[in-house]
Amino acid sequence: MGLTYQMKMKIPFDMADMNGHIKLPDVILLSLQVSGMQSIELGVSDKAILEDYNLVWIITDYDIEVVRLPRFAEEITIETEALSYNRLFCYRRFTIYDEAGQELIHMMATFVLMDRDSRKVHAVEPEIVAPYQSDFDKKLIRGPKTTCTSKTIEIKIKIKKQLISILLKLFQKIEKEGTLSNLFYKDSITLI
Repeated sequence: MGLTYQMKMKIPFDMADMNGHIKLPDVILLSLQVSGMQSIELGVSDKAILEDYNLVWIITDYDIEVVRLPRFAEEITIETEALSYNRLFCYRRFTIYDEAGQELIHMMATFVLMDRDSRKVHAVEPEIVAPYQSDFDKKLIRGPKTTCTSKTIEIKIKIKKQLISILLKLFQKIEKEGTLSNLFYKDSITLI
């Protein structure tokens, strides 16, 4: 286990949805900001790694368990810990607590280093991760496997049939008129 780092903050209005809860992408954003602050304090900021090694961090996997989402103006504490690393992957835990110290969100993230120019995964440099005091472990930590139930398979088949019908009509219209309606672009965004 590595060094832990905590940061307290209040949920701002612009990060809340119409029900007053923080949006999940913003949970991830705030969590990454906290790990970034830890990296800066340890002297291995994103900027330093880029300048010294021409490497950038890439997140390849998240495993998020939500008890409840924090609300607008609620004070939370985000705690992070660099757990371990192996030749290619680094593993980090994020835990978000409410004011009473109750766990709201638990998140595991898997990071890799990528060469900025070649866009290829780069082996973990021990001197980059040493300040976090995390353990080297050859073991790969894999995220949970998702299972397809018969209900999800039925839903996928239904969506596929509807999508085929929509696309068939669209292509017939293009073939007939030779143009594509601007409404299609708006609808396709909604559909996706």
